[in-house]
Amino acid sequence: MIVTVTRLRNVGVRLKQSELDAAPAIRGDLTLEDWPANNKFHRPIQVARLRHEEQQRLHPALLPPLFDAKVVRITRTQLFIAGLEIHVDGELQQEVAQTWMAAFSYHLSF
Repeated sequence: MIVTVTRLRNVGVRLKQSELDAAPAIRGDLTLEDWPANNKFHRPIQVARLRHEEQQRLHPALLPPLFDAKVVRITRTQLFIAGLEIHVDGELQQEVAQTWMAAFSYHLSF
């Protein structure tokens, strides 16, 4: 599904409204996929990914994937997905909370 994603957190900390207003909005193809138990979590999880609209497999992801992703809210114009993002700082690697606000390229009719 083609959406425009805004990340609502930075290294796990929720952005202030002024920071959200300046946050980049990235357009791409959103997928939510099952990942079997052969992963770091040792159980089946869902992974949200944002890739280029065309030739997805040939381009790197537009954003780091969200692991253990859950849809937490759906409106007529937006979808909110929360999960864990891997943050790398030098040799330190940590899992941090992240939420994506995905604006639809069209309006849903309920």
